[in-house]
Amino acid sequence: MSYFMRFSSFFYSSLLLPLLTGLLSVCGQHTNSTPSAMELDLSERFTLSASPGCADGYPATIDEGRFINPGGSFPVPYGHFLDSGWGGSAIGWSVGDPLQTAPDSLEIRWFSYTEDKFYEGHFLLPQQRIYALLKQGLWDAENKKQVTYNDLSVSVVPGGVVVVWLTMGRSDQVLIGRYQAREIQYDYARHRPQVDRAGDV
Repeated sequence: MSYFMRFSSFFYSSLLLPLLTGLLSVCGQHTNSTPSAMELDLSERFTLSASPGCADGYPATIDEGRFINPGGSFPVPYGHFLDSGWGGSAIGWSVGDPLQTAPDSLEIRWFSYTEDKFYEGHFLLPQQRIYALLKQGLWDAENKKQVTYNDLSVSVVPGGVVVVWLTMGRSDQVLIGRYQAREIQYDYARHRPQVDRAGDV
């Protein structure tokens, strides 16, 4: 065997092979030890409710609405005549369990008096972002303590637009998203039994 062949064999078996094996081992350990963004505990529950609103001067009534999460759902208060409350209103319901997980979607149907139209939509929400915001919370400077958001505000706008905020009172708000609903044909008598539609609009 020539010197070159002996050196090549020695270099591969004694130097290169252990080096490659070590690198593969390190890479494998790094991959296994890196936490995944999907390891968030999305089953964690927070005190969370919903409130409806609309753009000032563009009245509406939520006919049905709910935030959906893997464990169930909680309602967006419906049946109220809304004429303000952009970004949040004083309307809230204490229904069922006040502790909820971060929702992954929103279903809503409403009537726009200004347009004399019904709208409906089912929207996917950024669940991981909502969870992260709830988990992180915010600093309450007045009371000098860490608090978190406690309300998902849903406001509807002419043209079928739905805007969702995560809020803590009226001053602390984070925009979650803006969504586009579709116009639908819906029986007004189911929406407002024994009420004349022409008189309402």
